[in-house]
Amino acid sequence: MYHSIDDSQSVISIDRDRFRQQMEWLARGPVTVTTPGELLAPSAVAPPGGPAVALTFDDAFRNFATEAWPILRDLGLPVSLFVPTGHVGGTNAWNAGSGVPIPTLDLMDWSSVARLATEGVTIGSHTCSHPDLRTIPAARLEDELVESAETIERAIGLRPADLAYPYGAVDTTVATAGRRHYRAAFTTVLSDLPATTDRWRIPRLDMFYFRRPGQIERFGSVTFRNRVRVRRLGRHLRTLLS
Repeated sequence: MYHSIDDSQSVISIDRDRFRQQMEWLARGPVTVTTPGELLAPSAVAPPGGPAVALTFDDAFRNFATEAWPILRDLGLPVSLFVPTGHVGGTNAWNAGSGVPIPTLDLMDWSSVARLATEGVTIGSHTCSHPDLRTIPAARLEDELVESAETIERAIGLRPADLAYPYGAVDTTVATAGRRHYRAAFTTVLSDLPATTDRWRIPRLDMFYFRRPGQIERFGSVTFRNRVRVRRLGRHLRTLLS
């Protein structure tokens, strides 16, 4: 899971040089890079030739188009981009006042989203207004999921199959709604993909925790798995304290 390619060193950011290093390492073949649909297929529980990953970007920042996509395109790596339809052409202003030091950044406009779709980027839904879906009324929850999919379909001519929950926030009600409208839905739970994964509670590895050189390159090792466990425990403890 990635968000922004920028130099701010914020919790949603990774700098361009490090991102390129990671993608070039993946492109050399130690880990298969595939699509979410292929990764979730029953035959992909143990992919031939070793481990596999799918690359996802949340929020549709403009720097995805200018910084990330040229690298991914040149290396031939597939990627999914989750778009908050009500903010297209605006900024990530939903983070204002959160107390978390996240930069305010420009998001792509619809012409850019549509162009990327024609170039091979898989477009998914990130709702309309980027709310915590657990905290809104049932009618609005339906609107956030349905209207965002319909808006994307009008813009690119293809209805999105996948959803990324804003903030990764999901409960039983939200997951049930996601199941009605999408093939799969992604959280921010820090984990690899268990064989028994619920398709509407898919975990992801937040690349904020693997920005230093040599970290993602240990993918699949005992060291890598231990790092994921420690970071997951830290997140859980912070949630309990808050």
